[in-house]
Amino acid sequence: KENFVAQCRVCNKLISGSQQTSSNFLKHLRKQHPASHQNYVLEKATRKRKCSTDGGACDESDDEEGSTLPNKKMGSPLSDEAFHETVVKLIVKDMMPIVTVERSGFIEFCIMLAPGKNLFARRTIWRGIDELFESCKKRVIDFLKEPSWVSTMADLWCSHKRRFLGITAHFIDPDTLQRKSFILTCSCFKDEHTAEKIGAELIKVFNEFSIINNVRDCVMDNTANFAKAFCLFFAGNVIKTKMTKFKSSNSSEFLQTRMKITSRYTTCLPNECANHTLNFMTAVDALQACHDKGYRCAYDWPMGKVQAISNAVNQSTRNADKVGEILKSGQSTSTSAFLNPTDTRWLSDYAAVKRVVNIGLEKVQQCQDALKLERMTEPDMFLAAYVNVMKHVAKATEVLWGEQCRLGCVIPTIIGLRKKLEFAKEKQKIVAPLVTALLTGLKRFDNVLASADYQVATALLPQFKLNYLLEDQVVVTRQVFLNAMEEFVKETSHAVTTEVNKPSNKDLHRSDLQDLTQQSTLYMSEVDRYLQDDNRSLGCLQKYPLLEKAFVKFNCMLPISTVVERLFSLAGQILVPRRCKLSDKKFAAMIFLRANILRIYEKE
Repeated sequence: KENFVAQCRVCNKLISGSQQTSSNFLKHLRKQHPASHQNYVLEKATRKRKCSTDGGACDESDDEEGSTLPNKKMGSPLSDEAFHETVVKLIVKDMMPIVTVERSGFIEFCIMLAPGKNLFARRTIWRGIDELFESCKKRVIDFLKEPSWVSTMADLWCSHKRRFLGITAHFIDPDTLQRKSFILTCSCFKDEHTAEKIGAELIKVFNEFSIINNVRDCVMDNTANFAKAFCLFFAGNVIKTKMTKFKSSNSSEFLQTRMKITSRYTTCLPNECANHTLNFMTAVDALQACHDKGYRCAYDWPMGKVQAISNAVNQSTRNADKVGEILKSGQSTSTSAFLNPTDTRWLSDYAAVKRVVNIGLEKVQQCQDALKLERMTEPDMFLAAYVNVMKHVAKATEVLWGEQCRLGCVIPTIIGLRKKLEFAKEKQKIVAPLVTALLTGLKRFDNVLASADYQVATALLPQFKLNYLLEDQVVVTRQVFLNAMEEFVKETSHAVTTEVNKPSNKDLHRSDLQDLTQQSTLYMSEVDRYLQDDNRSLGCLQKYPLLEKAFVKFNCMLPISTVVERLFSLAGQILVPRRCKLSDKKFAAMIFLRANILRIYEKE
């Protein structure tokens, strides 16, 4: 028969059913016996997986409820501890307020998902967050024990009348040659932003995570207080006494200060952010072009139009709606509103002008008419030329922006930018003073171009080596590269000698020292073979053990400080106005977990 009556094995109730569907039986299990229903779903998922693995066909006639989420531990019930840990990670990962666990919607969701489990109060969740924080902090400390060279970033951030110091740590994984990053702290900084206070806090955090002897450099936003902090706390007494009155914020003097703090005094050096220098070049040095009267006349009128339409759109919702309707119609290449140039956004002038050029003259005129502004009467050649020049700086900033950017990318990027600007100076006569000002601003990188650390880091990148240099520069840079490798061999030899200098391993010592002596005589041939190798992939370093290890050291440093600034962006999503009463300790734990928990479990 097509219809029949079946008896439930759990409660012995008779249920009507059909051979074509099992919905009545599933409804009974789901409502009356949820535990049995969950076991059925898990068993069914297991059976489907086995059928797909064996290549066989499965019966799908009773699939009335769609797909289900598989459980990691098939067939094992969710324990109270696992449920509590899952809720804590949910709060941390999604940056949810702790009060979420006491809201009716979340409680109903938990009752439906895990019936019979005990719900938690806010204090219980906070205890779980504290335990998870301590556990993750220990794992971060263990991870940072592995690398011999660590690069750090530091910056200060203010929000809701509170100041915070953010510090991150980065190193190169010797197996994959990829950079690994961890957040060390984003803690409340209650003192003034003086070099003494900053340096003391940096030392405290580095000691707390046991990396004080492995930190190679610290990237910052080119400010004088950070540079002086390194002079006071990381250099020897000679530098301390000479540089106590250092107050300059000039990028060139920043690099000169860095060069004074050589490895004679310390292994940890301050390092400037390349993108901050590029932004300073476009925001300050580019304005020097306005001293040219011809350029000033060509600059003021169109840039005034760009600023006027941006102000009108961004200061009135009615104007924004009018512009939005105009840009949505027709064949406009952009449907976004006009951007408003601001000093706090990198290359904001270029972005605002580029948006106007992309929209097109016809649409811009329609927007100006709707907003009752003076029209651009003809295609403005200045704006197009301005975009064609500044796009090279924007591209260089984009190249250096990524977290996986190497220190060795800075010199080729700056040299390439200089060549493009020199070429643009010949082609874009209307903005020649602007190009001249930008080329003058690029002199801020002269100390970078002359830095041995940057040159060696570039030579250790197979995509560059020495191929970006002119013939007369290759010989000099090659010698710098060889000298650095000689020093690196001595450094690693001293480290190994110190490590194995124990009376119980004399034979092993002799063998190791012989290997080190042989290694010091062969490094030149390894460098020659590497420079002649046509392979440009990073994997080719596996053929050169010495250079691969040197790559881990010299390219562990980062050329930019954007990672710590992304940390502040993440912190701003936690410290919202409705949560600004969050204590300093709890906020630091939340941001530490949110930033590191995915990185930690990814490594596992």
